[in-house]
Amino acid sequence: MIKKSLPFECARCASHAPEEFFYFEPTDTWIIIFVEDRLIHVHFGKATASAEESTTETTFLHDHTTAWVQANHPGISFCGVIDVSRADDSELPSDEAVELYKKILSHEQNGITVFYGMTPSMRFFVGMLTHLIKDGKRIHLATTADEAEAEYKTWLAK
Repeated sequence: MIKKSLPFECARCASHAPEEFFYFEPTDTWIIIFVEDRLIHVHFGKATASAEESTTETTFLHDHTTAWVQANHPGISFCGVIDVSRADDSELPSDEAVELYKKILSHEQNGITVFYGMTPSMRFFVGMLTHLIKDGKRIHLATTADEAEAEYKTWLAK
């Protein structure tokens, strides 16, 4: 079920109706794809509570980002801007989720991915992923949404 209002502050997403998002209710995670802007914007919600939920959420993320882009816009690279500011430090991804994250982040259509709003454990996890994928230079860490937006605009201008 889609909520009537967005549970996060985001200048880019504020003008869009909840129905325009892919929504994963168990963790309150929101995904919107701006095709014309070559941008995938993800707002993660609460941390997953089990290995099964972690795998299910990451499968949802893969299916509604990488697989969707590949099926609908082959050959076009996108930037992912990932808001993890609502997550807490209790996230512990399953082994299957880690493999899916690696697949998402290393996909040929992933131009760059910029994470912002990270807790210390999330920063550690993203740092680990950076070292596990072939081209970790495509992962950027930003402190704020504005910094993430600037990274995206720099990538888009290239």
